[in-house]
Amino acid sequence: MRFSFKADDLSAVLKRAYDDGERAVSEAMNEVQAGLRDELRGQVVSAGMGQRLAKTWRGKRFPESGASINSVAYVWSRAPDIVDAFERGVPIVARNRRFLAVPTRDAGVSHTTVKNKRLTPAIWEAETGVKLRFVPRGGHALLVTDAHYARQPARWRRRKSFKPIRTPLTGSRKVLVIFVLVPMVNPGTRLDVEGAGNRWADRVASIIASHWR
Repeated sequence: MRFSFKADDLSAVLKRAYDDGERAVSEAMNEVQAGLRDELRGQVVSAGMGQRLAKTWRGKRFPESGASINSVAYVWSRAPDIVDAFERGVPIVARNRRFLAVPTRDAGVSHTTVKNKRLTPAIWEAETGVKLRFVPRGGHALLVTDAHYARQPARWRRRKSFKPIRTPLTGSRKVLVIFVLVPMVNPGTRLDVEGAGNRWADRVASIIASHWR
């Protein structure tokens, strides 16, 4: 059996194959960056760290426009230090102070409207007008209020700011714990960024093949 090709025919065939490859690789990289980004966002939410941190994960395909056989998927976090700490389980240690202040549910909120900062004892006192009392407890301590602050109704707990509530406590409770003071917090390993990256890297060839038409 004998085949014959013209140079023009072969050139057209190779050009179509190359164009198909460019499109397949580019579409595959779009799928990979979106899939890896969404998996990492899901890890953050499943670990109980909220949508705000989850959305720091971003993804792009480069080049951003047009098709290229050299397309790559790039996924990154806008909060790399936080992500690294929770991936490696790095302990969080108080800097330039003795304790870290961890708000309890009785604090009412965890963030404030002041540049969305995390709630601190000083901000809590300023916003409520209520003075906190220091209670030492061995290796840690408590900041409490004495029978003149009641936790806000449930409908208010998701707000980022609150007004002072000075209704007396009832029953046997004489104090409310607003902050627990600890020298260190060990969050443990909650994220597996490297594992997610490796899983998607292993799927690249099959994803490219699925886009090749």
